[in-house]
Amino acid sequence: RTEVIYDNLNPKFAKTFVVDYHFEEVQYLRVAVYDVDDKKYIDDLSRHDFIGEAQFTLADVVTAGQVLTKRLTSATCRSCGFVCVNGEEVEESKYDVFMQLSARKLDKKDFFGKSDPFVEILKAQEGGIFTVAHRTQPIMKTLNPKWREFVVPMQKLCSGDLDRTLKFCVYDWNRSGTHQLIGQATCTLREITTLDHSGYCTSQLELFNPAKRPKKDHKYRNSGILYFDQVWMNPTFSFVDYLRGGCEINLIVAIDFTGSNGKPTNPNSLHYNNPYKDNEYVSAIKSVATILADYDSDQQFPAFGFGANSPLFGGV
Repeated sequence: RTEVIYDNLNPKFAKTFVVDYHFEEVQYLRVAVYDVDDKKYIDDLSRHDFIGEAQFTLADVVTAGQVLTKRLTSATCRSCGFVCVNGEEVEESKYDVFMQLSARKLDKKDFFGKSDPFVEILKAQEGGIFTVAHRTQPIMKTLNPKWREFVVPMQKLCSGDLDRTLKFCVYDWNRSGTHQLIGQATCTLREITTLDHSGYCTSQLELFNPAKRPKKDHKYRNSGILYFDQVWMNPTFSFVDYLRGGCEINLIVAIDFTGSNGKPTNPNSLHYNNPYKDNEYVSAIKSVATILADYDSDQQFPAFGFGANSPLFGGV
């Protein structure tokens, strides 16, 4: 529901809505406009005057380009004004972040051997809470690990915000599940995507263990160095990108008329002409065509058949 704009016949609402888009489904939308009369009961629509409504599909919004304009109608008014819908794809989901990390001179955690380090990346949330965005596989028995390259959607890593705080924690893996913190550091995605003149990432972070700092004081330097060997962002193109980039979709139907499907008079045949409901072929065509028709630019749908015994040509 939008905010209320008072005393205006040409309102521009600021409230935005995020709708999940599924190409394979017909997603119906209904916009109803009301005139608010009672501010005390603003959430009770029965107390307000209904102006009109418009119905359309999410595919209509996608294929309209910038703005979809629909006429508002009601039971008492065939034209109650217009509603303009401006749709755009959420931008922050269009990139994947590729990383390859390594570390040097990590603290030794295992008493009888070296550490088994892995990295956990957390992103900051509201209220100072950090949630896990990615976790690498551990590398056994080394203090100088180099982890495999991995990819994380930017939406998952930092919610599309290059300046959101990220926390990199390096742990010593233990089979029991009680992993020990080696060290941690914070930065932003913008800071670690800075490249040198050769196009390589030169970022590195000192890892610190909060439990060690007060114990060793000035003698404690760090618990190792985390290196960002490679960090880059790669755009991921969506179905909407292809449509707006000029991709054209054409709906073409082909029907198998061969006798293997049975005679049209046989109720068990896929071609059976049931006077009360669609047969299997018609149902399949309608279910697919209903979705694709919105994206067909010329709205012409060629239909072909094969294997039919045509009386016009005297053969199959």
